[in-house]
Amino acid sequence: MARGRTRLAADERAVARVIGWVERFCNHHQLSRAVTEVVCLALEEVVSNIVEHGSERQPGQLSLELHCDRRALSVVIEDGGKPFDPKRAVPTRTDGTLASRREGGFGLLLINGLMDDIMYQRAGAINRLKLVKHL
Repeated sequence: MARGRTRLAADERAVARVIGWVERFCNHHQLSRAVTEVVCLALEEVVSNIVEHGSERQPGQLSLELHCDRRALSVVIEDGGKPFDPKRAVPTRTDGTLASRREGGFGLLLINGLMDDIMYQRAGAINRLKLVKHL
């Protein structure tokens, strides 16, 4: 099983740093370009939301851990921001006109469509989100 772990500031540069790190991991472990792109797109949305909504004051920290075996690539993202369980979020309506829809929520639709499994838990003051993509 291949593993990787990184910790970084949840600031405006976090998305680019995370995507670069994940791409290097996937390339090193010879994962397909399709899997790499799907996981990076989902992580781009997750990390952007952590940066934008996670902390009201200065940027917090986030950590990522990658696990890869023959069956799946999983990513565990931890941050100390406000609790947010994507499984309990109000689903975004996709019917009606754009003007009638509430803002936000489309990222969750994207992540749910891209990833095969999503798990969330709050451990003390830490959000822990696990995304799984089957290979």
